[in-house]
Amino acid sequence: MIIFNELNLKKRIELPIAMTIGSFDGIHSGHKYLLDCFINESNKRGLKKLLMTFDFDEHKHREVSKFLTTKREKQYIISKLGIDYLWFLPFNEYILNMSYEDFFNNIILKNLNLKLYFCGKDHTVGANKKGNTFFLKKFAQRHGFELHDISLKKDNKIKVSSSIIRDLILKDNLQQANKLLGHYYFLVGSVVKGDGIGRELGFPTANLDYFDWKILPGNGVYFGTIKVEDKLFKCLIYIGTRPTLSGDNHRVEVHILDFNKHIYDKEVVVYFVKKLREDRKFSGPAALRRQIEDDIKACVNEQFSETFCI
Repeated sequence: MIIFNELNLKKRIELPIAMTIGSFDGIHSGHKYLLDCFINESNKRGLKKLLMTFDFDEHKHREVSKFLTTKREKQYIISKLGIDYLWFLPFNEYILNMSYEDFFNNIILKNLNLKLYFCGKDHTVGANKKGNTFFLKKFAQRHGFELHDISLKKDNKIKVSSSIIRDLILKDNLQQANKLLGHYYFLVGSVVKGDGIGRELGFPTANLDYFDWKILPGNGVYFGTIKVEDKLFKCLIYIGTRPTLSGDNHRVEVHILDFNKHIYDKEVVVYFVKKLREDRKFSGPAALRRQIEDDIKACVNEQFSETFCI
């Protein structure tokens, strides 16, 4: 998969292209349904497949304050789908205020030999979302490409959406969020050095660095899995401020079961499978240690689906 990060490509792609575009936050089951249809249709026609999404990582004009997936996490999932080109379009005021006609003329058609534009029936593009499928089909006819729109996946007659899943995670309904995602909610992060308190308690942890605008499940202890160098391990995940010990900065710490390697600076993927308990303050380190022992015993007995660990 070839990745672009610029507003205008250094060289126009002359190969016939099928493309789809969207925020794809979370890349949930609805997105996957659309992308499966997109990939199948593109392959039937012998077209190269390009997915365009937006780089929100540093931009103040993000549609929402927190997201399900970072740029790196989107790349991680999309790389597994069979897409030929992934284009992260910088999200700025120029793009935000561009009409759909200018967006197609100055960005898409200028850089791509577009033959097929694939989207959902409620798709819009351009300033004030004026470029809906009615106008886009007329535009496509005038400019020599086809627009193919499909009805999107629903769950119990409710359209699967990123906003619904964000709300579920923020309301501590991880199980339903995972169902709508079609995979375990996850975090891609680098392991950074901590203060060693976990090791002193007898439970060494991997401390994860992450974007502060990544939506995290609520404070507490979770059963999960962690992917280290393409291998999955059961783990205990802690999210919170460690009120028993210091009550300082918010953090994500992972204790990996049956694992004793040093993984500082390595990128790992942490999957949130099930919440075990709320975070709380204990009477002291000894009481905390006993609770962690019980948490680990609970993890040993829990099961997970490898297919949900994308």
